[in-house]
Amino acid sequence: MSYKKPPPPPPIEPHIFRDVSEIDRAIEKLKRRIDEVTRLDIRRVVLEESGDEEVVLSNIRDTMREVFGTNSPESHEYVHTRIQVGSSYFDLSKTDMRPTEIIEAKEKGKVYVNTKLQGLIDRLKEKREELTDGTIPKPQGYFQQINLHSRIADVANDLLLDGHYWEAVFNASKALVNYIKERSGKHDLDGAPLVRTVFSRNNPILAFNDLSDQTDQDEQEGMMHLYEGTILAIRNPGGHTFPEGPAQRALEYLNLLSLLAYRVQEALKPLEILSARYGADEQHTIDLTQQIELMVEKGKLKYVASNPPGKDPHYGVRKKLTVKYKVYGVESTKEVEEDQTLILP
Repeated sequence: MSYKKPPPPPPIEPHIFRDVSEIDRAIEKLKRRIDEVTRLDIRRVVLEESGDEEVVLSNIRDTMREVFGTNSPESHEYVHTRIQVGSSYFDLSKTDMRPTEIIEAKEKGKVYVNTKLQGLIDRLKEKREELTDGTIPKPQGYFQQINLHSRIADVANDLLLDGHYWEAVFNASKALVNYIKERSGKHDLDGAPLVRTVFSRNNPILAFNDLSDQTDQDEQEGMMHLYEGTILAIRNPGGHTFPEGPAQRALEYLNLLSLLAYRVQEALKPLEILSARYGADEQHTIDLTQQIELMVEKGKLKYVASNPPGKDPHYGVRKKLTVKYKVYGVESTKEVEEDQTLILP
């Protein structure tokens, strides 16, 4: 019989309070739970096995889910809460303690639980004050503060403000792919093949460093896999079944997509041909930029300056090839005479 691996637990999702009224309602609910704990008759619970304790605890757990969310840290903390403290915490029903000792442990437990509930109320009051005086950044201000890349912000901000977090993630992932195509010029590729080509370890179109040693080459390869994984794990699933999940996870994905967009912006071409002119003088010259761009391989160029087939800009006169180029962003110019070999860099 094959063993089926259980699904991973859902991620912890801290609740984000958006307005004062939501916090006020939460505080009132927690106050009612404190009042229920305070009024709990421990002697009746212990001596008569009334079940009142379970009712109070059930109300607390329900309140945690309603106020903070099912997968919140608060809900997880209160799943196994008991109204008892001390060495008898684990199972009072199986101890040899006298009823008076059990009652004492549970009375202390009431104080302990109420102290924790009051701590939550105090935290909510702090949040309320921050919302009131404007110190908590609203969504728009938050994303301005973390400075999302403009390509990501342009497609995500409005959706975020409307609460469509995962649609924002999907749109941002598509924007990242389009930005890679734009910077690399590889509009004929898409998805994983695109990033494997553009960020190749051996022959990159865009490089994150000058690839001068093993460490640089490892970084290049690692970044390539990071982009590949992002497309396979975030963009592609969104194109088939619209992704869902906690808002916190969506915001974390957006931060990742923004970081990758910044790295695309910072990446440089190992060798970028800006212009290539071949001729005898300014009046007798032809543009070979596109032709020479196609000759670049693995960030290097080797080209013999000569007349292209069927073209001679100035018959009977010796000509020269002038190339403006960048090597990892540094601009230079190089000239070679007709029939000489141009080697870059």
